[in-house]
Amino acid sequence: MTPTLSICISLKNDPVEIVETIKSIRSTAPAHLQICVVDDASKTWFTSTDPRVKVKRFEKGVGVGRSRWAAVAMAEGSHILIIDSHMRFEPGWYEKIMARIKASPLTTWCAACPHMSAINTDLAKAKNEYRGATLCFIDPKPGANPLKTVFEGKWRRHA
Repeated sequence: MTPTLSICISLKNDPVEIVETIKSIRSTAPAHLQICVVDDASKTWFTSTDPRVKVKRFEKGVGVGRSRWAAVAMAEGSHILIIDSHMRFEPGWYEKIMARIKASPLTTWCAACPHMSAINTDLAKAKNEYRGATLCFIDPKPGANPLKTVFEGKWRRHA
């Protein structure tokens, strides 16, 4: 069975950014990619006419953790990527993630951003400047090199 990916997003009061995030995903990933969005009681409700975007709304705020789990519960993919509502994607990101998933199908991967960069990949020495846009995929197997892949993010200023 070919692995599939669902992207799960929780949002609150971020109506412009979520639209731009979805546009960014759609312009850099295959058309079949599923996106699951949970709106955590935003003042302006998020809606989508795209049938590949599943949307759930909480009338009363439940918090980011519960919102993320609600998005995961809607996901149909064999693998899940949880992101924030204000992300942008560069060409090639999907292929890199799917190659890693196919190479280690029984591995649990965890995304983290604890003061890491492509130069500083030692989790024990994660004391440099905070790099919130860096994602590190960690292999949890005992004795394994914990850091397999670092995706260095790029911060962009709003126009």
